[in-house]
Amino acid sequence: MSPWKRVFQRTRRLEPETSIDAVQVAKKQARAATRPLSRRLDSHDEAIAGMLVNVEHLAHEVRAIEHRLEVISAAQEAPPLGSTQDIEESRNVLHLVRLEHERIRARLQLMTAYEERLRRIEEVIRHTHGGDLRGQGREPMS
Repeated sequence: MSPWKRVFQRTRRLEPETSIDAVQVAKKQARAATRPLSRRLDSHDEAIAGMLVNVEHLAHEVRAIEHRLEVISAAQEAPPLGSTQDIEESRNVLHLVRLEHERIRARLQLMTAYEERLRRIEEVIRHTHGGDLRGQGREPMS
């Protein structure tokens, strides 16, 4: 039986003519029984307060994202400006820009891979020739 239930049963059995000392003892027992629960409750209150701060921060973030989405959707709903010929020409230019962007990205990836390959080759040369990239100087390390 839990300490709380025992204290509760003892306090229920107190008769009206019970002495003040018995009431004081029952009160102390009740406090002692509820102390661990009170500590747990306090720790839960602290955790909830921390969560509320996080929720408030996230609410600000969500509001900012919703605002951005509204701006984007309003921009998409705006009617296109210019004639159909201008719009078609703009789409063609945009398509060419995207193609060039893909080409540039591919070139940069190739350059990065090539630089990484050179770095590994230089590392092997440094290791085999004692740090001299020209291959001269000390004898190769074994």
